[in-house]
Amino acid sequence: MCRQVFSLLAAIGNVGYPVLADFLDKRAVVSRVRLMGITLFVYGCVFTGIWLMTHLHGGGNPSDTMKWIMFCLMSSVGFGFGAALVGFPVCVSVAFPVEYFGYVPYHVLPAPDRSCVCALVCACVAAHSTILSYVQMLASSFAVVAATLTAAIYNATGSYTAMYFGMIGILFLGALLMCLPTSAVASTGESQDVGTGG
Repeated sequence: MCRQVFSLLAAIGNVGYPVLADFLDKRAVVSRVRLMGITLFVYGCVFTGIWLMTHLHGGGNPSDTMKWIMFCLMSSVGFGFGAALVGFPVCVSVAFPVEYFGYVPYHVLPAPDRSCVCALVCACVAAHSTILSYVQMLASSFAVVAATLTAAIYNATGSYTAMYFGMIGILFLGALLMCLPTSAVASTGESQDVGTGG
């Protein structure tokens, strides 16, 4: 049941999050980037709540109320998942606009160094397409190793606490990094506003 609700909320996040982001951004309430930061913070809190309930529960027989709270918290992650799928590429495009898709900053290199290798290195730093490709590769890689890593940690420690704290730390760090900056400069040198609406 939790899986079905997760999938449903992920679909709602896919459709609803862009509408909410545009609504808030165009009214200068909060930018799309900071909204994603807020979303990451909220789900950091959700995972913290799940860990606390799991820890306090201690493996006993949970009450029906506890079961429903855990069900709602775990299922709600689906909305954040769906929101991130559509929201993160937009956040990248704010700092690195689509017109620089695959952009390679040759102008920062002396002429003798404008080789394919140097171009690849520069692209790894700035290109919109390259940044998204790394995100996709990391997401796919983590999906492959996460279950094995979780099992290994549980077998070694008898607890999932380390994985919870790892996920919570990543979410809070992402929220902090996305909420702090007021502007970012793409490799072209053009400033792109990421901290305010509009």
